[in-house]
Amino acid sequence: MKIIIAGCGKIGMALVENLVNEGHEVVALDSNPRRYHRYYQCI
Repeated sequence: MKIIIAGCGKIGMALVENLVNEGHEVVALDSNPRRYHRYYQCI
């Protein structure tokens, strides 16, 4: 399933991790580029 998550805070990123681990195709969006960049460096 293709899923879009709005918000890359703690809950949004937890959702992204769980959904990706279940095999879904996920896109995460956030108005604050630092949140996305910080998470992207950790994966």
